[in-house]
Amino acid sequence: VVPPLLRREVLSCEAASGEYVHGYMVNAGFGESISQRHEQHPEVPLHFFWDKPDEPEVCRMDETLSFHQLDDEKFLRYLSGCRAYATTAGFESVCEAMYLGKPLLMVPA
Repeated sequence: VVPPLLRREVLSCEAASGEYVHGYMVNAGFGESISQRHEQHPEVPLHFFWDKPDEPEVCRMDETLSFHQLDDEKFLRYLSGCRAYATTAGFESVCEAMYLGKPLLMVPA
């Protein structure tokens, strides 16, 4: 038995093409790498989700880089409105991004 590739909530999402790149990190330790890459292209807004309980709900590093605590509804809102999705090559969110027509960048962790 395998879970569905798409959560029911995704089927009701309306895709839009925003200006930001949305992402998910399976390991919050990758935050430093994201910050370093962001320094090379600060004009690209990034909204990444992580599981880092010792950080606030939104950890705003600067005007265009924010890390968000995991939240299913908020995650889907950001996924629906992003211009592209970057992830550590998970399963469910990759399928959801494809369903919403989002370009993907996957980096296996």
